This record gives sequence, structure tokens and C-alpha cells, in this order.
Amino acid sequence: MEVDLALLKSSKGLLKIAEMDVFNSLFAAAFMFILSMVAVSTFTVKGTLSGGIMGFVAAALWSLDGYILFKKITFNKPRTTTRAQTGEE
Repeated sequence: MEVDLALLKSSKGLLKIAEMDVFNSLFAAAFMFILSMVAVSTFTVKGTLSGGIMGFVAAALWSLDGYILFKKITFNKPRTTTRAQTGEE
């Protein structure tokens, strides 16, 4: 399998990789949430309950990661300087 290194080094390739990271984070969060729901609803021992709760925490962190990555991706927005963001002139 041949990899197009020029695409990966370009800004379009970096955007594609960032989009894949967002999708990966949100998919992992959804998958972990479903597994945690099953673990919490059918727990038979305390370990299963605590594992389900830890799964909810992991799902929340993956959701936060996906949200932060999505906010960092700029979709054809012009870059602003730090002075413009803080309101200084």
C-alpha cells in the first residue's frame, strides 16, 4: 500500500487527520457509553458497577476531547491574532 506523503504534509491532509481524530473520539465515547449502560444495568457484583461508572467517566472525557478538537479545527475561517482575540488595540 502506497501512502501519499505530500497529502499528509499539506494543510488539507492535516485537516483530514484532525477530522478523523474528532470522529474517533466521538465514536469511542458513544461505544463506551453503550458498554457502560449495559454494565450498570446488569451488574451482579460491585466490580461491574464500578467499571460501568468508570466507563461513564471515560465516555465523558472522550466527548470532551472530541468537542475540543472540533473547536480547534478552523473551517475556512481567517486566522486571528492574539491581540484581536483579547480585544486589545
